[in-house]
Amino acid sequence: MQAISYLHYLLLARPDLHVTQGLLTCEDNITFFFGIAGYGIRSFAVNWASKELWKLLYAFVYRLYEPGDFADPSYVKMVPNWEKNIGTYTVCITEKTEDGVETAIECPGFEHIYASSPFETRTHVLSNPHSQVTVNTKILTVFKDQLCRLGTAFDEYTILNLIHTPEKVPGVVEAVYHEFIMIPSFIPASKKRGRRRIGLGQTGRRFPSIPTLQQMLGVVFDILEGTLISIDLSPPPQMFAVLRYLRSEREILHRDISKGNVLYNEDEIPSIGSVCMSDADPSGANEAKEVSPCFIKYLVGERYVRNTL
Repeated sequence: MQAISYLHYLLLARPDLHVTQGLLTCEDNITFFFGIAGYGIRSFAVNWASKELWKLLYAFVYRLYEPGDFADPSYVKMVPNWEKNIGTYTVCITEKTEDGVETAIECPGFEHIYASSPFETRTHVLSNPHSQVTVNTKILTVFKDQLCRLGTAFDEYTILNLIHTPEKVPGVVEAVYHEFIMIPSFIPASKKRGRRRIGLGQTGRRFPSIPTLQQMLGVVFDILEGTLISIDLSPPPQMFAVLRYLRSEREILHRDISKGNVLYNEDEIPSIGSVCMSDADPSGANEAKEVSPCFIKYLVGERYVRNTL
């Protein structure tokens, strides 16, 4: 079980690997372990006296240095950062122009900041807040790689584009790139998966790194809460936080809010549409204006919003 745990942690730490390898030696035999992303563990034991053992050991070591299908070739470089205890990756993506011409783009300096479920819907997030990479004139600062079952209806890229149509919604990241990557055929057909890679335009700090309890509660309020604003308009305009706004204005219900789905960003960004708490119509008309998502910083007297989701 300890050997299996090591493979689990390796798949969490290495988004560039489809397969991790391990050995367990005992008095009678040596066991070869293979942790396969999206599938699980395969293993077999070989007696020390077996004539095939040296071939298996050679193949095992060879794959450490020449991983072949065991690795994702789009991760072209990895540099360990021993101070932060993380890896920094250069990811190669392909941009397609309107006339169908494909251009390879290298995206350096992306730190691995989040990982989950290596044997299920495996997810990795990499971030470079200082990225200068542009895709279709938009800056790309985050990669989200997710190993999904084939044939699922969920398409995060399409949903994000729907959210930001006809105008951008503050508090929600913007997708600027996407691709679907088939992974090698060593996974059984019943477990077949593909990698969805989404490039995002905004980045932020992980939810557990929010510095104070007050700021953390403010982020939670921005995501979950909503109320009515009592001002001299009839009927009064509604004030929505992020999830309520998405449900009421975009007809999208987010059902998986977790610490991995929330990023904290202290940068100021402009509000969309009218200000959160709509001022009375200067013409004197007694009508409610369309109201944008309203964030906690506005309610405590700071007239800007924060990108928190």
